[in-house]
Amino acid sequence: MSCQRRKPNHKFRKPDPYNCPNTVVDKSPQPKKMHILFLTWEDDDLGMSDEVGDLKTAFKQGYACATTESWAIPSSEYAGGMLKGLLETWMVDHDDGESLLVVYYGGHGGTDDSGYLTWSAQSQGGHSLDWHSIQEDLDTIRSNLLYLFDCCCSASSISSADTYDEVGESEGGVVEVIAACGFDASTPGSSRSSFTNALTVALNSLSPNRKKLSIAVLTLHRHIIRTLHEALQDAEDPPTAPIFFRLAGGDDKPSITLDLAKPPTGKAHKHIPAIAIPDDDDSDAEVEMLPMEISDVDDSDIEIEFSI
Repeated sequence: MSCQRRKPNHKFRKPDPYNCPNTVVDKSPQPKKMHILFLTWEDDDLGMSDEVGDLKTAFKQGYACATTESWAIPSSEYAGGMLKGLLETWMVDHDDGESLLVVYYGGHGGTDDSGYLTWSAQSQGGHSLDWHSIQEDLDTIRSNLLYLFDCCCSASSISSADTYDEVGESEGGVVEVIAACGFDASTPGSSRSSFTNALTVALNSLSPNRKKLSIAVLTLHRHIIRTLHEALQDAEDPPTAPIFFRLAGGDDKPSITLDLAKPPTGKAHKHIPAIAIPDDDDSDAEVEMLPMEISDVDDSDIEIEFSI
């Protein structure tokens, strides 16, 4: 006598990673977005392109960069106004009160008769612009802002602190600067002892530290100095010690931090089996496990570990 195979009395459903046993859910805080603007000159005579490219790669690979943009300042008598307009638009686009904004400049620097920082395309002649006049017209932003200046006399940018009043300090974000050198000092061009190269080396050395979620700007500054000190031994063009200072934010606010990129979470298997849930206690119910693609799990931040 033959009998018909009984239909299993159960339903299939996808596993809920938050309720399954032997499941590890990644609940670590999400890194803050970082938007970086790299500024150089169109008529650059320092050969900054390779160093800036390496610096951009260091930020992209090791840190939580949402966007990176580059702009070559044109050789024009209107360069100052064009740069001001670019910065205003860029800050409006990314100033959400939570992100970190980073502005890097690599080029020539000097001071005007009042001791304010100026930027120049070339060491002799060429076009220049008054950085102080641009900075003082920028509105105080809500997000934190970090300036990285690789130019001579870069510490003269501290004069921009005069543009931040008490209201701005209480309501706006923190604004900090790492300047390549002092007020009247010169800094090496593109070389092992340059500020940009040392900044890149420091970023690369700090980014593998997965024990931390972020790196303080003060820590970055210390590692830049250490890198330059090592280069001092055999450098043809001696490096200068970079300077860190705060332009705005008040002493009660913590220093800016750079969030590390979140490491990718590995998946244990290519497929996750579906879970069969019987409707009753019928021990004779036959259960067939159906494969489910890992892509069917909606939350990409879930890391699942299986034990057999």
